[in-house]
Amino acid sequence: WSQTGRHFLVRFLYDWDGHGMEREPDNIEQIQSHMRQVAVPVNAYKNQVLMVQGILVGNCGEMNASKFMDPESMTTLMETWNEVLDPQIYLAARTPEHVRVIRKCASANEGLTPYDGSLASRLGLFNDGMLGSDTDLGTYGDSAFKQAADYSGKGTREEELEFQNRLCLNVPNGGEVVLDNAFNDCPSAYESLATMHVSYLNRLHMADVLNKWKRTAYQGEESAFLGSSAYDYIGAHLGYRYVMRGSEIPCINYLTHEMQLQMTVENIGFAPAYRRYDCNLAIYNDEDILVQMLPVDCDNRSWKPKEAVHLDLTLSTVDLEPGNYEVYLVMQDASCGDMISFAHASKLPERGTEVGTFTLEQIYGE
Repeated sequence: WSQTGRHFLVRFLYDWDGHGMEREPDNIEQIQSHMRQVAVPVNAYKNQVLMVQGILVGNCGEMNASKFMDPESMTTLMETWNEVLDPQIYLAARTPEHVRVIRKCASANEGLTPYDGSLASRLGLFNDGMLGSDTDLGTYGDSAFKQAADYSGKGTREEELEFQNRLCLNVPNGGEVVLDNAFNDCPSAYESLATMHVSYLNRLHMADVLNKWKRTAYQGEESAFLGSSAYDYIGAHLGYRYVMRGSEIPCINYLTHEMQLQMTVENIGFAPAYRRYDCNLAIYNDEDILVQMLPVDCDNRSWKPKEAVHLDLTLSTVDLEPGNYEVYLVMQDASCGDMISFAHASKLPERGTEVGTFTLEQIYGE
């Protein structure tokens, strides 16, 4: 699978038929032993593994119907994953309640330092009842939290979606949609998927919902998708979706041989990226020769959905000959070498995302 250049999700489980209680071990130590064993091959492919879902127990590995789902056991097992899996691999609990109980915190981001490798910074969600009902088939509750500080128990759909809205700006969320109903009708589905910051969905389950999206014409504000299906729109917006909104070279200082470059980038996807990408500026001359590759000091993980990001760069022109130049923004996933494509077409996509052009003229007397 690593040969495909794609990232993938992993879930280990004892049961695939709804008989978790019968098939899981009798003691937690054996589960921890299994975690240590399977962590070896997972860590060997850490660059390809985005997330490990669940803690092995429950029907279909979904952290339910298990004798190990009391707060202490559940926390012990997730902490074991945290100890044995490489810190760049994200972990996932089945419900927001599980996240709160494991972290012993009602707030989505209290005490959390994103990307520091701690359990809190890497514990995301997987939801295999997504948009299936007002509670996402029991993922949420039907009554409000009695106190804001409650970290055990389930809140209403509105409360739990707001929890995910804050939590999943820092950790991934995804799963599978189920049961054709009003909650996965469009545009309600667009709003919920964006609020939950969903990065991935099972493309095979559930066919009734996916086929409904394929039959539904997209209607919304993004003119590029008019005439497309809701399925195409949702697929294109899972995770991050970067757009170059504008770029400008306001002036070139011939005394200091410096050029100011300004770019505006927007993430119009449902979620951020959760891995930092290498970002460089590539400058080609009019003979199509790469003459400069300059690092861009930015962290794309902070590019939140629907927020414009302004990048200001100072470039040296001292080594550039007079002539015409083309500028490209090059983003790459260092873990697999993939080029990160922006939403709009680039003239030469193998070079990156087109930023603009400039001309250096000969100045007499220099």
